[in-house]
Amino acid sequence: MNNPPYKCIFCNNEKPNDFTSVEHIIPESMGNSIYFLEKGWVCRNCNNIFSSFEDIVQNKTILGVQRCIDGVVSKKGKPTKSKLHAIDFTANPGKLGTAVLVIKDKSTPITIKDNTFEMEFPVCDENANAISRFLLKIGLEIELVYRFSIKKEKVDIQSAINFVLGNSNSKWHYYYILVTNDNFNERIKSIFINNKNYNRQMMRIDFFFYKHKEEDVFFLKYCSFLLAISLTQSDGDLENLLTEMKVQYKKC
Repeated sequence: MNNPPYKCIFCNNEKPNDFTSVEHIIPESMGNSIYFLEKGWVCRNCNNIFSSFEDIVQNKTILGVQRCIDGVVSKKGKPTKSKLHAIDFTANPGKLGTAVLVIKDKSTPITIKDNTFEMEFPVCDENANAISRFLLKIGLEIELVYRFSIKKEKVDIQSAINFVLGNSNSKWHYYYILVTNDNFNERIKSIFINNKNYNRQMMRIDFFFYKHKEEDVFFLKYCSFLLAISLTQSDGDLENLLTEMKVQYKKC
């Protein structure tokens, strides 16, 4: 987006010296090199807050494991690492779809099937709050910059901003979409759908927005994961929407 306002879209900070870097909507270390905001949209203070929960998401959640399986390398070109349920994962960039893992505790809640060696483990754990903040931050950045650029009135997202900045102790639910269907896929469209230069099949990241009653719903595709969260209500009607769409989901 051009013409940044040099006024933070999260905290309204207008100090010129506090805008020191571009803001990657998804961290570079999660494989994102093209989705970012120029200097002047997000201030340094908010960026530092984001780093705290982005670090947890990358290194201690299922999304961090997925970046290892997807062979993502760090900004320094080294294989990425993550840890989940006492298992250390390391990316194996030469073999896409695989990762090196070391199990350090036999009591881990991960089950490995003897016949297929498939792994089963919980997708919701004590770090679910970090993923909620992560999803909200991504969705809000896209929506707020878009609305600013077209001079469209803001929706009521102050509660979401407070949650992202750590100023709220409430819980904000998000959903793993486990299985979709034709009805869902026809209704949820990528924001890049009209961009002929964008090849969705080649990208691990995609964004979707959906208006449901009074809620603005954000969907994030990251590698094999599809997640959903409401940008306007912490516990609104999103679950009923997913049920009506007849998709399989897990509430976190």
